[in-house]
This record gives sequence, C-alpha cells and structure tokens, in this order.
Amino acid sequence: MKKIVVAAVNFRPRFAALDENLDRIEAWVADLAARGVRLICFPELAISGYDRTPAIRDLAQLVPGPATRRLVAMAQRWGVDVLAGLPEHDGGGGFYITQVLAAADGTVGAYRKTHLNAPERRVFRPGEGLGVFRRDGWALGVQLCYDAHFPQLSTLQALAGADLLCVASASPRDEPEAKAERMLRYLAARAYDNTCYLLSCSLVGEGAQGQRFGGVALALSPKGELLASAIGWEEGSVLATVDLDALRRIRATIMGYFLPHRRDDLYRRFAPPSAADIARPWEEHDVAA
Repeated sequence: MKKIVVAAVNFRPRFAALDENLDRIEAWVADLAARGVRLICFPELAISGYDRTPAIRDLAQLVPGPATRRLVAMAQRWGVDVLAGLPEHDGGGGFYITQVLAAADGTVGAYRKTHLNAPERRVFRPGEGLGVFRRDGWALGVQLCYDAHFPQLSTLQALAGADLLCVASASPRDEPEAKAERMLRYLAARAYDNTCYLLSCSLVGEGAQGQRFGGVALALSPKGELLASAIGWEEGSVLATVDLDALRRIRATIMGYFLPHRRDDLYRRFAPPSAADIARPWEEHDVAA
C-alpha cells in the first residue's frame, strides 16, 4: 500500500523580492514537512511575483540557477519535493514562465508553460515539454494556469503516466469564491475524465501592475470529488492523500477508467483545424470536405 501526502499553497509573494519570497517558501516547506507532506505545490511565479510586462525579464534566471539551488537545498533539508515558479531565461534570448520541481533526492525538473495567454505571449515563449515527472513509483503532471483550459494537455499527461495533476495559477480574475466555482467546473472534469488526483493553488495579494489575486487551493479525487479547499484573499494550504492503491483499483475497472477506450484511430483521421481556419467566417469552409 502506498499513500503520499501532498499539499498546495496559496502564496503571497512580494514582487521582485526573490530571496525574501524563498525564505517564506521555506517556512511553508518546514511547516508542511513536519505534518508529513511529501510534495508541495506553490503557485505560478511564486518566487518572483507575477508580471506580464517586459520588466519581469530582469528577474529571469537560468534553471538551474541561484533560485533553483535554494529550492533544491530546502527540498533536501526537509525531505520534500517542492514545485515553485519563476521567470526563466535560456541564455540565448528566450524567456519562459517555468515551474521548477526541486526533488528531495537533489534532482531538478522544469516545466515551461506551454499555453500562454495573449499578454504573456508578448513577453514569453511557450514551452514544448509535456511536464510529466516520475517519482518513486508514481508520476505527476505539471500545468500552469491557462494550460488547464486545454483538456488535451491533461489527457496527454495522464497517458504518459501521471497519477497527480498539479495546476499552479496566478489569476486576478473574479472574487475568490466565484473563481473557485469557475475552476471547479473544469478542474473536476480534468481529474474525472483522466482518472487522476488533482491539486491547484493560486497567488494571493497584489501583482506588479496592481492586480488583486484571490487564492483558490483545491484537492480533487480521481472521481472529480472535492477533497479539500482553501479559498480567500489570504495565504492558506490544502493537504490531501494520494492513495495509489485506490487509484489502481479505479483504473482496473471496465467502465470507470476511460482512457484505454479512446478511439485514437478515429482521432487521427481528423486533422485539427488551424487557428487561421477557426478565425474564418463559416461560409469560407468547405463543408462538403
């Protein structure tokens, strides 16, 4: 029997105060590690604070770099895997919104956000990786905010072996309660359709441009059921147990695990439309094709 206690934190960074933010991240890590947690997810750009103007490029670091090394040191010290975000530069002119996985064994993983919203595309490049990381007998899939609106990414991560989806966000839209209601509509579907546990968390506080971020931390079961939540304007956390044996039992059922019954042969026959096709008026489509 294998059970893993995981946590997600709604976190309030101070913009551009990377060392201060890392100190406070470690305080959370120490507290949650003492409660038996073995993986902690912090929000998108938690290390730097959120901005989507070119000014945030001044805070970008290589991965691994100084912030990554600090994350690894705290992961090793407290025996916990830590997910936290920062702006990354690749040394060649590319900038990315990156979520770093600092593992308790000293290894480092990094996921570059693959789906950027319109303002982010003016500053960052999209990543090309799938964001699935294998741990000791299980795997997690990492997503960042806007990513979660694209169901195919969750499905691809689940097909690649993910047991837990970690969705780290920085969204100033809506009051916290309204945001939670909205997020539950699609995050529960990501968990249920792909038979994965799911954790989400959000920034709280003010962004660099004065945006107000309300926190929504959620833990969902592989059936899309809400296990725990922390919703509001202040920092908070949720804890949940990922029960791998229970997950395997669900995936062994004939009717309750959907991915093995996908019609990939059908999907391959229909090339997805391009963005240019979608933007055209309907009458321009060859409906007889």
